[in-house]
Amino acid sequence: MRSVFQWVVVGDLIISCSSAGEIPMDTWRSYQASIATCSKCLGLSIGNTSINSIQRKEVNEMMKRRALRVVSVSDDSLVRGIVTAISWFGVDIKAYSWSNLNEAIAHLGVPPAEAEPVIFAAQRLRRSVEAQVALERLA
Repeated sequence: MRSVFQWVVVGDLIISCSSAGEIPMDTWRSYQASIATCSKCLGLSIGNTSINSIQRKEVNEMMKRRALRVVSVSDDSLVRGIVTAISWFGVDIKAYSWSNLNEAIAHLGVPPAEAEPVIFAAQRLRRSVEAQVALERLA
């Protein structure tokens, strides 16, 4: 199953959202180009998103090389477990559930006065991904 994967850049923060399934490599390459100017990453996951071994290696290397601060938000315990395992390799990454989105954004160092637009963008992105998944199921 192919994941719906979308993102938006807000200042030096990239917010991405993916549905369950594998992220296609062409989409992955576009995402990597977009993240090049960012210092923070908020990764939102709906279900069990899967990245392949090449993508895992690339993201691990990029996060270490660029010292990105990364937060993953998912209600899937497997996804949060993978994030925890990645942190063992020295990557600045932490996992949160959707109910702790505000805390996740604070962990990225977003000042409270600037958090509202980030929360809005994250919620809008989630709704967009959910809508795309629903449309693809109808097709």
